[in-house]
Amino acid sequence: MVYEVVYDDPNGNPMLAFADGQWFDVTSFAPRPVSVRHALRRDPAWSGAVVQTICLWMRSNPNHERSFDLATELALAVGELARQRR
Repeated sequence: MVYEVVYDDPNGNPMLAFADGQWFDVTSFAPRPVSVRHALRRDPAWSGAVVQTICLWMRSNPNHERSFDLATELALAVGELARQRR
């Protein structure tokens, strides 16, 4: 699979990757799909970049069926994080 974006952990090892509207945990031999929530919480240093990647992809792919799912996942994850910060 060819990833559009790959984010590294503090040691420079691949951690999260994004392809075709889906986040992947790439810390193991077999990458596995993960939710937006997982991607946001995986490393807070990358949370802003995760949101930017999602927004850019949705703007570039407004008619893709995954765009609505990503928007919903993002809204739910941000709402959850906001409630936890109170």
